[in-house]
Order: sequence, then structure tokens, then C-alpha cells
Amino acid sequence: MATNKATTSPYRGVGLPAAQYSMEHILDLAASKLGMDPAEMRRKNLLRQDDFPCTAATGLEYDSATPLESLELGLKKIDYAGFRRRQAEARAQGRYMGIASRA
Repeated sequence: MATNKATTSPYRGVGLPAAQYSMEHILDLAASKLGMDPAEMRRKNLLRQDDFPCTAATGLEYDSATPLESLELGLKKIDYAGFRRRQAEARAQGRYMGIASRA
């Protein structure tokens, strides 16, 4: 399949998908090492609406965004708690269902 659509964000470039994957994988590894759910790791590290306006390390200024709210909406839409239950049941039967890169 071919597309002319950006894969992960409005910033087009060769390295972005690999960089996004690497950052997400590192979050999953850190959560695993700390015995923390990957979604909780993200909750603890995402900006909240109260954090805006803010200036990023790159110098870009952000006046608004909803990263934490977007995460919560996504988790709700996939029934994250239910998915984790179904995932555990499947693993007990020798089947693997994934979410993100956590094993």
C-alpha cells in the first residue's frame, strides 16, 4: 500500500516514526521495570491543561493542548481495563494480544 499521508504527525521526515516508536518503547520499558502499568506511566508524564501555556525545551511555545485528556479518551474508547482482563485470559490460554510494545 502507498500513501501520501503523514504517518504520525504533521512533522514530515524520515526519522519521526522511528523516534516516536523509540520514545513509546522506552516508556513501556520504564513502566515494566517499575512494575507500573504503561498507561499510568504516561498519565504521570503528560502535560495537563493547567500546565499551559508552556515553553518546550526546543523553545517552541505551546498555548494549549490536551495530551492527558486525549490519552484518557483513547483508553476509554478501547475499554483499556477490559482489554487488560481479556489479554490476561488469552495469555493463560497461550494466546498473545498486544497493546503498545509491552510484552
